[in-house]
Amino acid sequence: LSAIEVADRTAMDKVAVSRAVASLLQDGRITREADRADRRRSVLALSLAGFALYDQIAPLALEQEQRLLAVLSPAERKALDGILDKLVTLGIAALVAR
Repeated sequence: LSAIEVADRTAMDKVAVSRAVASLLQDGRITREADRADRRRSVLALSLAGFALYDQIAPLALEQEQRLLAVLSPAERKALDGILDKLVTLGIAALVAR
């Protein structure tokens, strides 16, 4: 993905994404290459070190998510999903309106 695509998909501020990209590049967690189809566009990808970190963090994050969701009833979980969908939709609409 490009940094702009990361910002769009995560609803993060472009400045915050830019800072994160710079830090991840410096730490060797991601790589950046020119897009072969459009040389003006840079494509970001996880490096081997980035994949190694992801492999450590992702199971912990999924475990934490399961612990949080386990206390909800099926109806509460459905309500939460609806609320989160609405917030994401509103967030995307706000980004488009900018």
